[in-house]
Amino acid sequence: MQILEQRFLRGANVHADSPCLLSVVDLGDLYGKSTKDLPGFNHALLELLPSLRGELLPGARPGGFAQRLREGTYLGRVIEHVTLELQTLAGAPARFGRTRPVTGHPGQFRIVCAYACEQLAEPAFELALELVTALAHGEGFVLAPRLEDLAEIVARYAIGTSTGAVIAAAQERGIPVQRLKGVAIVVVSSESGVRGMPVVAAYSAVKGASERWAEALANEIAPFGLGVTVLVAG
Repeated sequence: MQILEQRFLRGANVHADSPCLLSVVDLGDLYGKSTKDLPGFNHALLELLPSLRGELLPGARPGGFAQRLREGTYLGRVIEHVTLELQTLAGAPARFGRTRPVTGHPGQFRIVCAYACEQLAEPAFELALELVTALAHGEGFVLAPRLEDLAEIVARYAIGTSTGAVIAAAQERGIPVQRLKGVAIVVVSSESGVRGMPVVAAYSAVKGASERWAEALANEIAPFGLGVTVLVAG
């Protein structure tokens, strides 16, 4: 299996109201294989990630995903669930996921996974892909040290409690929030900073300039492990 395309969908998008990572994956020789067709796959996966047994599916059915594994589901959906679970175990819970086949391209699937920590999303997805590929081919997989690596990413980049409260309040009020590079670089702006508004051209320019300044500053100080928080509300 290989990743053909990957990009961040920051903010609300056609799939969800929260930021997501969109990946297009080619299942390769595993296309058409169901989880019930792979000897030992389900057992090995649930041994590595026992928390998957308690995942809920539509209808709030406990253990729903484990049941779906037994009934048989395609590996694109498994990668989605594993990606979300790895993020949660690393300390940055994410719940929303969606997997659909790419029309006109047999074997390719579009996998959308929400994330709480952007720096974690891609490594978690890559690990999920590697894990599922190994188990599908009957190979062993050592997860613990790799999960520790993900937890270290969260420890470095996770937003603190006070900053998180500001972000949550901004999102409740419809104020755009953007996380930039660095330890805790956050830009809270207004709609005027995202797109120009009539009559208030100067105001919009100031908002937009503040965001661009924050981006430039983030690039300058990132090599030193520093971050900056810019709040431009109202």
